[in-house]
Amino acid sequence: FSCSDPGWFTAADVLTATATDPAGNTSELSVAATANVSRPFWLRISLSGNRVTVSWPSAAAAAGFLLESAPSPAPQAAWETISAGIGDDGTTASYVLGEVPAGGPRFFRLRK
Repeated sequence: FSCSDPGWFTAADVLTATATDPAGNTSELSVAATANVSRPFWLRISLSGNRVTVSWPSAAAAAGFLLESAPSPAPQAAWETISAGIGDDGTTASYVLGEVPAGGPRFFRLRK
């Protein structure tokens, strides 16, 4: 069977299917199966005063994703991996720029 993801599934959830006829009788259709959940990681950029913070889920690093930055989002842009200065509270990783970057915009991405 298949179903659409309502958004609350996690990899730890177990699913079963049950058929119900118009009289309310039920019959189990499947054995328990673990949910196969795949969602992209989010990347949040916030500005407070003159301080820029880039944050993302800690699980992204465990999945092999790295934070990168470039002066342009173009495919030929020189993306640089950021590894120094990253904080992690076990739920959310973050990188803080002391102030808004001089010399134009900066773009950030998570890349595996």
